[in-house]
Amino acid sequence: MEERTGRGRFVRTDAFKAKLREANARQFSVPGARARHSERTHQLWQDPDYRARQVAAKKGRTLPLSQRQRIGASHRGMKRPLETGRRISEAQKKRWAGLSREERLRICTPGLKLARTTSPTSIEMIVRDLLESLGVRYCSQYPIGPFVVDFYIPRRRLVVECDGEYWHNLPGKREEDMRRDDWLQERGYRVLRLSESQIHRGEFGELSYN
Repeated sequence: MEERTGRGRFVRTDAFKAKLREANARQFSVPGARARHSERTHQLWQDPDYRARQVAAKKGRTLPLSQRQRIGASHRGMKRPLETGRRISEAQKKRWAGLSREERLRICTPGLKLARTTSPTSIEMIVRDLLESLGVRYCSQYPIGPFVVDFYIPRRRLVVECDGEYWHNLPGKREEDMRRDDWLQERGYRVLRLSESQIHRGEFGELSYN
């Protein structure tokens, strides 16, 4: 079911992927199976050695552009449940609050392009690919004051925010975004907001040129 490449790595065949999907479907058809799987994963993730191994195994790996586009297309138009969005937000805030100053600096140092420690969204990956194709030096998930912005380009003092349709259309979110933009602009930062539909149409404004 798996083929070995010349470098000793294994590549999953289509037949293997199909059987894997069938096995997962059977596994999670049992009542309570998904909850038990989630709890087990949560327990494993509390082990620092396990986290370090997972990070090391995936470090530097990037999904092919065609696969990222398929994932983006499959999620386009989907609405995340409000409770799920709230839980993700709370988890991210809790994680950031628990980091030391040294850990935060390791995540992103001013003037350098460093990898974030959480998975980027599909629209963030599109913007990231554009910046890299233009050779623009940037920081992702960069902390500025009380905020963490999606991208920061030090040479232009430019903040780039990628606004997903679900999250940024929640009640009160637009007003919150405006207050955030005002705070940044008062301190000399320029702010470029790109909506999900703009990004998928390839409309990047001033990012389209270096």
